[in-house]
Amino acid sequence: MEPKLEKRKYDADKAVRLFVSSTFRDMQEEREALTLIFPAVTQFCRLYDLDFIPVDLRWGITEEEAQSDKTVEICLDEVSRCAPFFIGILGERYGWIPEAISEIAAEKYPWLLSKKGRSITEMELYLGMKDNPHCRIYERCAESKEAKDKNQLALKERIVKSGVEIKQYKTPSELARYVFEDIKNVISGLFSMAETGEGELHLSYARHAAAEYTDYKSASGLIDEYIGGSAKKILLLTGGAGSGKSSLLAYYLINYQPENTFFHFCGASDDSADLYNMVLRLLMWLESRYQIEIDFNKEPLDIINSVPAHLNEAAKKAEQLNIIIDGLELLENTKGITSFAWIPTSLPENIKLIISTRDSSTLQKIEKKAFKVQNVASPDEEDIKYIAQNYLLSYGKKLDEKSRDKIAAAKKSRLPFYLVSMLDELRKFGVYEELNSRIELLLSCESVSGIIMQYLSRLEDNMDRQNFELLKKALIYLYVSGDGLKESTLIALLGTPNAYTWALVFPAVCELCYLRVNAWLFKNDEISKAVEQYFKLDDTLAYALSLINCLIEIQGDERTRILPSVCVRYRQYGVLNALMSDMDAFMDIYNRNHWKAREYWKALSEQAYEMTENFKPLLESPAEYTAAQLSAAAQILFDYRYPKEAFALFKAVMKKCKAADDWMSYQDALGSLAKIKHRQCIYKHATYIYMRQSEICEQNNFTKGFVKSLGNLGLLYYETNNVEKALYYYQRALSLAEENNYAEEQQKLLGSIGYLQFNNLNEIKAAKNTFDKQRKLCLQIGSVKGAAAAYDSLSQVELKEGDLQTAIKYLYDEEKLLQKINDQNALQICLGNQGSILYRQGLNSAAISKYKKKIDICLKTGNKRSLMGAHKNLTIIYMHIEKHDKALEHAMAYALLATELKEMDDILAAKYFEVAASKELGNDYMDKYEELLEMAQIVGRPDVIKKLASL
Repeated sequence: MEPKLEKRKYDADKAVRLFVSSTFRDMQEEREALTLIFPAVTQFCRLYDLDFIPVDLRWGITEEEAQSDKTVEICLDEVSRCAPFFIGILGERYGWIPEAISEIAAEKYPWLLSKKGRSITEMELYLGMKDNPHCRIYERCAESKEAKDKNQLALKERIVKSGVEIKQYKTPSELARYVFEDIKNVISGLFSMAETGEGELHLSYARHAAAEYTDYKSASGLIDEYIGGSAKKILLLTGGAGSGKSSLLAYYLINYQPENTFFHFCGASDDSADLYNMVLRLLMWLESRYQIEIDFNKEPLDIINSVPAHLNEAAKKAEQLNIIIDGLELLENTKGITSFAWIPTSLPENIKLIISTRDSSTLQKIEKKAFKVQNVASPDEEDIKYIAQNYLLSYGKKLDEKSRDKIAAAKKSRLPFYLVSMLDELRKFGVYEELNSRIELLLSCESVSGIIMQYLSRLEDNMDRQNFELLKKALIYLYVSGDGLKESTLIALLGTPNAYTWALVFPAVCELCYLRVNAWLFKNDEISKAVEQYFKLDDTLAYALSLINCLIEIQGDERTRILPSVCVRYRQYGVLNALMSDMDAFMDIYNRNHWKAREYWKALSEQAYEMTENFKPLLESPAEYTAAQLSAAAQILFDYRYPKEAFALFKAVMKKCKAADDWMSYQDALGSLAKIKHRQCIYKHATYIYMRQSEICEQNNFTKGFVKSLGNLGLLYYETNNVEKALYYYQRALSLAEENNYAEEQQKLLGSIGYLQFNNLNEIKAAKNTFDKQRKLCLQIGSVKGAAAAYDSLSQVELKEGDLQTAIKYLYDEEKLLQKINDQNALQICLGNQGSILYRQGLNSAAISKYKKKIDICLKTGNKRSLMGAHKNLTIIYMHIEKHDKALEHAMAYALLATELKEMDDILAAKYFEVAASKELGNDYMDKYEELLEMAQIVGRPDVIKKLASL
């Protein structure tokens, strides 16, 4: 009876090492065919949370080892290491027969003494088949009549007698197909499918990422030192793309396994880069482990902002708590939420938080947090040699010292992503005699995309022409899609007649892509670049149209996930309009990401598509649609200036919500109705609706809605010049927001109250305190835009008090924040304000520099009105410091813009500056003088005539 292996026997190893045994010279094509199919095996192993490591010893033994009779020992050690995963391939040749067997090998494998005079291939086969029901043997059907080596015939007889089946194949690709299916059968018989819960996906990601890391310079020791130390700061790991941050953190987790550790990798799953989902995972973990009471019914932003408080609660119950977040720059939110308030400003002694990021702008946004920054060091030459040796050794490969030195000397090898990509491509190469030239070729690649192009070139050389064309099409379709495609869609696009044809393309897709919710996506941007460059993708419209036509026929998430963005990119607005007119499709798009839905409608509106036509069925028969559908359509109509239609739909939403006793949705719709009337300046009606909304929110304890309605009432009363009532409602809203820790609402309300105190009530000291409170809160929660606004307000307060030095300091702080969020419009205003203060301080050169920067931004953004103002101010400064040539230059630019914008006061001012500067320069200015005099007389400006007379 065939012995059975327990399903979990190999779980501890988590690796499938497959030994490939055959003679070398006559089996090059077979081994290359297997290399092409192995990525598909890797992908299959991932379903079982396993790593796949094929061992091919074509250049796995150095000359030194061969000369010292170590060949037999090395080969058999690898067979033992790979057991029970073993395949043997028989051809016409019997193979090399070693002259001697070392004492060490004979001691390890006593049966070798009975195999003297046998080839090393037969020795491998003997050990691989011994007590192993999972080995597989294949034999090539010889096309020539050339007789097999007699030793080879005898070997086959011995295999047959042992009871092991020999499977015949005709072509290398047929062999590859047999091997793929057989390995799948063996793995599915030995292992259980991996769990696919969110936690398991993160653990699996960590394990696979850890496999790519080599612990050079004891980098993981630095993490261990931080976790075991007393530092209260957050450890921030930084480094560019490919520097090895994720692999380092994964390596530490898997190999050191610290207790009480929460970890989150922002590339582990579909939802892993969603800020809100990451916070939910963390809070649920804290709640479960430390029995903390957490209210998950709050608004998403409030839940995100509550993390520091809950960490402090956990710290009281935990002896040691570790949190690892990898890829901070990737965190975003489909609801449009951006917040860094979840990152504590300080840590209790027993909590350790490690965050990694590569994005310098992200670093700047969180610079106020208490960080210990640790840049992931690049490997030096000795490290690179060590990494190369260990990486290749895991695949049964070895490089001589000269080759390792050559790789280590290349500066590009200092980037771990480049180094590992190059080694991975190198280890698949099988011709020992050409190894050095292959190393030279790979090192000549300037980037990882260049290495990937070499991989594509190798595929083109080794694949059947027709199959490579299919692969080319598949990769271009993936490139065009942007967001990946399902396998079934790719097969439909390729028009492949059967699964076997797709199987020939599938392995290369596995090599270049990862599978995310059944969709294949490129693993990284370098692959996308490589595909673009290798296939010279200057015009992909034909592919895009084919993809669009295919997606139109698909009913499901793929159509709504991919089709809209492809339509926008390739300007197929008719198709997009038809999709957005389909209410089911529209709701799929809106629910997935309503910001994206807005972008698509904006693209359509710019092409003169009439939105009311799309929503005509809802407008005519609202009762036939759900409240969610009506609300989504109403919101879009409101955003794009269709208030009458939006109002009608929101009224229909309220009717449905009232019937369903859904008061939360009812008050949301009320708030939207009020906004419509507010925007139309129908203040009395808007006031009534806001009041009604606040009553419902108060009665039903909808605190967030209550705060919003009170804040909106404050704004409405301010706009109608009732400052006393505006302040009353703002302060009520602020009190509620503070009670419930609604940080974002707090900072906005503080800004509104401070504005009233400063501009309407002349309470300068109170305004300063309010704005400063807003500033501190914004910095704490990571609201960069809010902090910038607070700095601007504080500068205005200081200006009024005459403290120019403090005012300019606040503006410098504002400038830094605006640069971080790339708010160009606010930045040019800030620079103009700086220039004004610097001019008042007599710092003319500094003021000129600021206005020139303002001009650069205005030119880029096309802001002609602000550009005109900058030229005006530069004209005044240059006139003041008597640089009249410069003054004339800017006065002329000022005049041109004023004329274009039809601003008469500015036209007259600019023309006056032209006349004055020309006179100082001794130019012929009388024509300009007469022209301006006539213009001033026509428009009736005696002040200008008087100024001219003084010239």
